[in-house]
Amino acid sequence: MTKKCVDAQHDKNGTRKQPHWVDAPGGQKYYPSYNKAPTSFNPVLTSSQHFVKSDIKSERDRILMPMKWGMTPSWHHGDPYKVPYETNNCRAEGMLDKKTYKVPLKKGYRCVVLADGFFEWQTTKEGKQAFLFYFPQPETVKFPFSVLDTSKKELKEHQPSETCIKSELKGEGYTDIGEPKGKQEFKDENSGDYTVVEKSGPRLLTMAGVFDVWDPHDGSPPLYSYSVITVSASSDMAWCHHRMPAILTTDEEIQDWLDFSNVPLDKAVSLIKPQVCLTYHPVSKAVNSSKCQSEDCVKPIELGKSKSNASSNLMLNWLKSGSPAKKKKT
Repeated sequence: MTKKCVDAQHDKNGTRKQPHWVDAPGGQKYYPSYNKAPTSFNPVLTSSQHFVKSDIKSERDRILMPMKWGMTPSWHHGDPYKVPYETNNCRAEGMLDKKTYKVPLKKGYRCVVLADGFFEWQTTKEGKQAFLFYFPQPETVKFPFSVLDTSKKELKEHQPSETCIKSELKGEGYTDIGEPKGKQEFKDENSGDYTVVEKSGPRLLTMAGVFDVWDPHDGSPPLYSYSVITVSASSDMAWCHHRMPAILTTDEEIQDWLDFSNVPLDKAVSLIKPQVCLTYHPVSKAVNSSKCQSEDCVKPIELGKSKSNASSNLMLNWLKSGSPAKKKKT
């Protein structure tokens, strides 16, 4: 998914508008991938009110910026990529107690993390099986979404860190934020005119998050980073794992979570809850390696079936026919 592919948001009147894409202040890039890992930079939606006093100016309500996955607290000293504790996910049960999350939340640093879906592993006696969870899609959209051809070269040049995988973002064509709708108005950002358009692209998963801004105090640009808020698994996911992201399912929920100036934190936290809203399919073990960037990470597989290869077929044929030694004795 590229910045042009996040097609629209919807205001309270149902008008379709684009968020304002802003590059990361430090020049860090977002690379589309079938298999994202912590410390990578991914698209995060925030209120433009956070940037009123900065060099970033926008007439739109929302900003879309690549941020580092794994929050670096504002008071952290040293390498911002070496926080001594895990901040990829923020447990909702303690987010108002732990300083790491309580301080930015009190500042209104609420965000929405965008992804096509997320991976989770079911543990059984036979081992672990990965599943891809995502919003139900329009009939015209089917997994896997393809990484844009223009981004494939970047994918090869950019190697993700060798860490646990918990998300994937990628896509093709236009994608939509919020509730699926049919015909909608779209405002041309140049002319200001409204036109009616059809939505046919993938619907992005919208997960509640918290972000913070780390200042290196040496004149270098600030670092924006985030954590995904997690809750107890809903009834449609508990069979796989006991936790899940806090998912915002409607335009109103997204708006209320981002609108820190009008929706106080004590009201906004009511949005953080398990949601029954996902579909899923099993995926191959390829996703277990963060180095794997192919579509095999997201393609549906049939459980219980394994791919045969030339060597296994040769061994099977040999066993069926009997070994030369056995034939000589009979």
